[in-house]
Amino acid sequence: EDSASPATFTVTRDGTSGDLAVTLTFSGDAVSGIDFSVSPSEVFDNGLITILDGQSSATFTVSPIADTGSFLDVTFVSSIGSSASYTVDAGASSASLTIANVDVAPVLPVVSIASSDPSISEDSASPATFTVTRDGTSGDLAVTLTFSGDAVSGTDFSVSF
Repeated sequence: EDSASPATFTVTRDGTSGDLAVTLTFSGDAVSGIDFSVSPSEVFDNGLITILDGQSSATFTVSPIADTGSFLDVTFVSSIGSSASYTVDAGASSASLTIANVDVAPVLPVVSIASSDPSISEDSASPATFTVTRDGTSGDLAVTLTFSGDAVSGTDFSVSF
């Protein structure tokens, strides 16, 4: 969604005589103002595009809006609505656009824990040491530790950092 290149939609007609207002509908899971903008904005706001007298087509553009974060691709669909002023070509009544997400999800560090000794006795002079490691060294990283099992803190073991 960070592309500066808009997509152009072209609405065409047979002939060029007189202004022709064409009704457009929009669908898909892309959200206006979040995923894309349409220019001219009146096309999206009013659902109409006018093919001017002497012209055989009119265009509008859909520009992606850059987001912050990693999201799924979204789809924008424009369809020609029916009208008494024209007949819709069933084979070319809609066009779609996939707005691809180009943001890369951040790579999270991999964290692991290991014990210096898998088993010790209560009268052991040497405590077991647990080492928490991570890949990479960039920035501080808070790691949440949870303790489980049937040993009781303060009675069977103590923890120090």
